[in-house]
Parts: sequence; C-alpha cells; structure tokens
Amino acid sequence: MTSKSVLELKELYIKQAESQNHAGILNTIFTRFLVPMWGGNKPKGARANNKDIEYASNYLKQISLDQLTNITQEFEKLLIDNNVASQTKRVYRFALRRFLDWIAEQNLSELHQKSEEIEPQKEKLSLKSPAGSPRADWQHYSPHKIKFKKPYTLCVKDNKGNLIYPNDYINPQLAIEIEDFQKHRAKVGCSLGTIKTDVQRIKQLLGWLHRHKEIPLDKLSLTNLFTHSTLYVTGSRDQDEDNISDYLLKQHKSKQFAEKNAMQSICLIDEYFEFLKCHPRTEGHNLTTFTAIAKFVYKNELAVLTSSPENEIPIFRQLKLLAESIDKRTKITPPTVPFISKSVPWEVVIQVLERLRTEASEEVFETNRRSRRNFYYSIQTFLSLAFMTVIPPLRPRVFYELELGETLVKGIYKNSIFIPASNLKNPDEALWYIHLMPHQYKTGKIYGEWWSTIPNVEFPNGKKLYSYIDVWLKDGRNYGRECNHNYFFRRKQTYEQLNSHAWRQRLERAFFRLTGVPVSPKELRKIYVTFLKDSGATEVELEAAAIAMQHSRKMQSTIYDQQTQQNKIAPMLAFNERKLKEIWAKLGELTFNSSTITATNQVIEKRFTRLNLLYKEAINEVNRLRKVNMTNEQIIHVLWDATPVKRSKYQEAIAELEELTKG
Repeated sequence: MTSKSVLELKELYIKQAESQNHAGILNTIFTRFLVPMWGGNKPKGARANNKDIEYASNYLKQISLDQLTNITQEFEKLLIDNNVASQTKRVYRFALRRFLDWIAEQNLSELHQKSEEIEPQKEKLSLKSPAGSPRADWQHYSPHKIKFKKPYTLCVKDNKGNLIYPNDYINPQLAIEIEDFQKHRAKVGCSLGTIKTDVQRIKQLLGWLHRHKEIPLDKLSLTNLFTHSTLYVTGSRDQDEDNISDYLLKQHKSKQFAEKNAMQSICLIDEYFEFLKCHPRTEGHNLTTFTAIAKFVYKNELAVLTSSPENEIPIFRQLKLLAESIDKRTKITPPTVPFISKSVPWEVVIQVLERLRTEASEEVFETNRRSRRNFYYSIQTFLSLAFMTVIPPLRPRVFYELELGETLVKGIYKNSIFIPASNLKNPDEALWYIHLMPHQYKTGKIYGEWWSTIPNVEFPNGKKLYSYIDVWLKDGRNYGRECNHNYFFRRKQTYEQLNSHAWRQRLERAFFRLTGVPVSPKELRKIYVTFLKDSGATEVELEAAAIAMQHSRKMQSTIYDQQTQQNKIAPMLAFNERKLKEIWAKLGELTFNSSTITATNQVIEKRFTRLNLLYKEAINEVNRLRKVNMTNEQIIHVLWDATPVKRSKYQEAIAELEELTKG
C-alpha cells in the first residue's frame, strides 16, 4: 500500500479545516521553515509569494509521513534560530499541533483505500473517564476527545454534591469580598448570569492560586490578583519649598509602586493562561472577569476619575494592552474544535427532530414496551429540540430556565396586552409564548421586554406541537413524583431544575446517537444562521432572524455565520464570470489605438491605455493558468484570490469599461 505524501495529507486537512487563516498559517510553516529544513529552497523575501508556495507544494510531494516524526522538537529549534516573536511562536505551534493531531486521529488505511474486511465500530458518547482508567488521573474527556485537567477550582464538587477536596473552604474575609463583588457588579448593571459566571471564574483562579501557587486557604483574597496601590499621597504642590521636594518624591514612589504591582498582576495572569492552555477567546473571557475584579478593587478611585482609567491607573493600562494582544491572537487562531466537527446541516437537525418525535409517540412506546419513565423522558427530549427549531434558536439559558406562568405563558398577546388562557372565552384559541423581562436574557438591555410566540406546528403524522406539550405537563413532568420547582423542563432522575451542562448534555447525546456528531445547543444558532445564508435569505428575513435570536446583524455575520468561503463567494464568482464574458466580448471589437481617439479627449485616452494594460495582463495570466491544465472555474478562483489592490483595480476596470463601451 503506497503511503500518502505530506502534501496530500496537508491538502486533505485544509479541505476539512474551518478557518482559511489556519490553512494560510500552515502553508507559511511548510514554506518558510520545514521545506528548507528538508533541503528545499527558502523564500528570498520577507513574505512568501505564490511562486514560493507553489515550489513548496511540489517539494512536499516527495516528503513522506515518516519525516514528521519528532517534527515538533525540530520545529521549535527552527523558531529559535529564526528569532520568531513569542506571540507568533504560539500561533505557529498551535497550527502545527492541530495538523499533527488530525493526522494521528485518522485511520490512515482509509486515507489510502477503504478496506471492506474491516467493519467500522460504532462509537459511544461518553462524558466520563474511559473504562478502567484510574480515578487519580482525572482525565475527563469531552465529546470531541479533549482531555480536561484535574479539578482545581476552589470548593469544587463532584456529581453528588460532595467536595472533591474535603479540606477546601472560603475564609470569612474572602466570603465578604466575593459578596461585595457581586453587589458591585449588580450595581453597574450586570445580569445574574454574568455575575454567576464571574464568581465561577474567580473560584477557578483562587483554586489555581491555592493548589499551584501554594497560597494558604486563609490567605486567599481578590487582592492576590490585584494589589491595591495608593495612587496619590496626601499634601499639595502648593506647599513651602522645604516640603515640596518630599511631596514630589513620595508621589513618584507611589506611581512606581503602582506600576510594579500592575506588572506583577499581568505576569500572574500570563502564568495562569499558560496553565490553562486554552484558546485566546477563552483567555479573553477570563480577562473580562479579571478586569471586573480590578474595577472592584479600585472602585473608589474610579468614582472620582475625570479621565479614562487607562491614563491614570497603571493596572488598567496593562489590562488594555493585554486585551488588545489577546484580541489579535483570537482573530488568527482557529477554533479548538472545527465547526465541521460539531455541526450538521439544518436539514439534518429537522430529521433528528422528527426521529425524536417518533420515539415520543404512543405507538412506538407500545411496540417497544418501554417504561413510562423513559417514554416521558423521550417526550421531554423531543420538546427540548422542538423549542429550539420551531422558532429561531435562542440562547440555551432561555430554554432550560423556562418557568411556567413566568417566562412560559399561555394565552393571547395582542396590542401589547396579554390575556391568560383562563380568562379567554375559548381557551382553545390560546397560544404558548416565551416572555422575558430585560434581566432574564443576555441582550435585555438592548431589546427590552421580549415576547415570542411558540407556533403550534403540525408534524408529518398530523399531530401538533401543543398536544405533546399537554401530555408532558399533564402526565410526564410529575410522573412518579412531584417536581419541587416550577420550571418546564427537569432532570430525568432527580427531577431537579436543569442547568447549562445538563441541557447541553441532553441534546449532544441525542444528536450523537442519531448522527454520530455531538451537536451542542450553542452550535444550533450557528447552524441556523448558516442555513439562512446558504438558502439566500433576503435582508429583511436576516434582519428579522437577528431580532428573533436576540442579537445584532453584526454578530449574526461575524459569530454565527459559518458559511464556507466557497458558498460566500459563489454569487460573486458567477457575477464576475458573466461580466468577464460580456466585457471581453466588447474588448474584442475595440482597437486600443490612440490615433482612433480624439486628441481633445486626453482623459479617456489615458483611461483606455491603462485599461488596455490591465486587459493584456489578465489575458497573459489566463493563458499561463491554462498551460497548467486549470479549468475555467479554477482560473476564476485564482483571479478572484488576487491581492486586494489588484482586485480593487480589476473591479474598477470593469466599471470603467462598462461606462466607456456603453452603446
């Protein structure tokens, strides 16, 4: 069996990669570092051009998979020898590691040819440690086979609610600080969900400080991260000459001390991020909480400041610089798990919904002789996905916190007035609504009080959504025992309220069982927006979807839209191809000879001369590409992928030619 070359593996990997930036980084790694190390030519310029990349690709054809053995150590030496900046090193290491991990995960026999003798094993989704692994290792796995660290959070508990570290406690002073911090966050307008997340991150940091920096439990404090520095000394410049120098010296020392403390805090944060080894986006989320801690520590100073805190308080200046650095790395670092590995098309989501609905039918229950408890759990699982598909999917928190009579109500909402079902003459006319006040969802400050109808959609078997809701509320929700809460959804065994983890786990397991892909509730939002864009939704429809999903159009396009690059540019490629044919047909009828243009029209003559050069350049490029057996479609792709400057000139040329050749 012939082994694949590194080039073939790289191309297979790039096809599956979600981020085009990631593909570009990998090309740079091979072109500038690895190919020269293996005996190839090194690019002459500071940046590799198309010829350099083409040369490297050809060279990789002769490099076998075996030569990637121990490549990480060799690559590290290359980074040091070439004086690569530390931040760039991290990006390069990450990209190469992801490529090598992908190779390790592949069944290489399938990359060469599929063996009919070996039947693929069906994988089972497990959120626990692999069977037989010692508990002391604490190597928990996510659905995407990502290893989690040994628990380090302060006062972390196991699934039964017991402390994993029995001796953990929160000292009285720290308890007061955390309580005051929560009040401070609420005072500045943060939601309960945000404050809860902040406290969780604080406990993670404090746990790390205790277990890895060996700070005793009774010494833990929020000031372990940010030491409060006195920024101003008492006194005034308007003093007698004997005291003024002493005042200025104290002020200078005070500022120096604040700068020193700020740098120590940033170094500690860097050390913590190095321990986490997480995506830059996660670093950014943590930094948001750490900045909130700094604002809490310096709340008195911030209350009297008349200018930006970055100008007056050193720690805020350093935090801003760190945030900018993280933001840059976030833009060029591919996601830990590519979107393609954790998503399915929206059409498949609807197929899964129908399969879950079938499992929740009485006919299947009677045929399979399942227990009533499991049958009602199937109804609940079906409704969990139904609520996220019959309306544009909201953030998961909205659904697992749906409370009967509060955020989930039944009646008629018309002209900003809600009439409960119990007050209607005909209760059968009542509809189910999700009703949220501003503090009950993430973007409530922007969109205010929010109402959304849950439509009573009809399924292929003729039954409607509301009939399943009725069965759940009347028979299933309290089957076997009473719920001790008023939330619509509950846990299967304990009947307690769901949290984000339980909600995510429920849907991931359902998708993994039916599709082999553990789709999380969060990804459903991206899948839906991508479906809208791929389906050619109008601007009005996209605007309505953004409002329905409680986010802006900017977020819709930058965060939730996961269209492939090919799908995004396909309309433009078709337009360009059509215009090329039209304009080149007109160019064939024209002769670019200055003698045929009136001497008085110097401006038009110059424009035609410049456009003639552009035209000849384009023709030469097309002929060159045809010599290497490229199809017309591939040629169009190459022309479109030209540098922004050339592409801008090219589009300008099209517009001018249309104007000049009109009529």
